[in-house]
Amino acid sequence: MKIVFWRNILSIHQGALLTTLSEKVEVWLVYEKSLCENGKVMGWTVPKFDGVKLVSIDDIQNVSNSFLQNLSHDYHIFSGTNAYPKISKYFNIFYKKNLSRLVRFLEKPGGEASRLKSYFRLLKHRYYNIFLGF
Repeated sequence: MKIVFWRNILSIHQGALLTTLSEKVEVWLVYEKSLCENGKVMGWTVPKFDGVKLVSIDDIQNVSNSFLQNLSHDYHIFSGTNAYPKISKYFNIFYKKNLSRLVRFLEKPGGEASRLKSYFRLLKHRYYNIFLGF
């Protein structure tokens, strides 16, 4: 069994968590970019992910077959599925193969400056909860 995290960047906030988790179970981190531009401006550097297999989403074709073969044993944790098209693409592939081993993080409704945007986010959140079982 392995746990695969799908993220848009290599987050400095998750480095210690994933490194510690990798001491108990195989951990992979699939990412789109190593750092966001805002993070670079703030002085962030790519954290150390000792024990974690890092895979760029652009290189995922090389390992995607092994992901599909082990879906009954592995867990895939997705975030940013509505914001990042590449991550969304793979979420949709895995969703069709084995929904029971997927975790999807969605933004909480509300909190937006635009009330109209906040309203549509609330509708989307309800749709996912009611019709898709998230």
